Amino acid sequence: MNKVLYIILISLFSISIISCKGSTSSTTTDTTAPTVSSISPTDNQSGVSISDNISVTFSEAMDTTSVTTNTDNTICYGSLQLSSDNFSSCLQMSSYPSSSNSDKTFTVDPSDNSSYSNTYKIRVTTGVKDSAGNTLSSQYETSSGFTTSGLFVSVGDNGTILTSTDGTTWTSRTSGASNDLYGVTYLTGRTIRNGTFVVVGDNGTILTSSDGTTWTSKTSGTTDNLTGVTYGNSTFVVVGASGTILTSSDATTWTSRTSGTSYQLKGVTFTELTL
Repeated sequence: MNKVLYIILISLFSISIISCKGSTSSTTTDTTAPTVSSISPTDNQSGVSISDNISVTFSEAMDTTSVTTNTDNTICYGSLQLSSDNFSSCLQMSSYPSSSNSDKTFTVDPSDNSSYSNTYKIRVTTGVKDSAGNTLSSQYETSSGFTTSGLFVSVGDNGTILTSTDGTTWTSRTSGASNDLYGVTYLTGRTIRNGTFVVVGDNGTILTSSDGTTWTSKTSGTTDNLTGVTYGNSTFVVVGASGTILTSSDATTWTSRTSGTSYQLKGVTFTELTL
């Protein structure tokens, strides 16, 4: 009887062990760091449209809350940054990055768009992490950056404005002005502000545009004909009839300057001389 009882107990104990082993499961922890698979525009790409968005694609699904950008000012903060001056400052974005491709691709839109004929670098910091919490092993940054396309702007009689990206095919733009136009200049954009075109003409006409397509009339404070415009030393300078000289730091508010002459001024330029 005792032998039979022992055998039964041993059998039950063996069944318990087998049952416990059968219920044991193992889990694998994801410790692989994500990488940047691709960017758009690509490094060294030229002729990029100023209206193009910026996108980064990672090797795996990311924690969407970790992919952030600057939406407030020109400070380089956030894990996705865009800069034209080696990240001394950064472009402000219109909103936080939007995700797609199963949270692998993130896209941002510069709120003022990039400016013509400028070079921009993309940076992704180690602040980004995948869905398992693994961060980028090292900061990613394009070595050369991408360059935006240029734009020719021509002005003439009766408010005529023409633009071209190649100098061969031209498009007429609506200036909103009927006066003859004589001069045009361009300030390459930096950080939060777009590049700025400034056009001048008869009866104190001053027009500005960030893209060469949409033009806005500005108050010059004079009815004299304006014939020349340039930019330098952080200042726009406009010249014209009766010795007129106007200056502005933002192409919006203009100040009359004493030229010391009543003759018509027809041109103006600026250069940084190294002595």
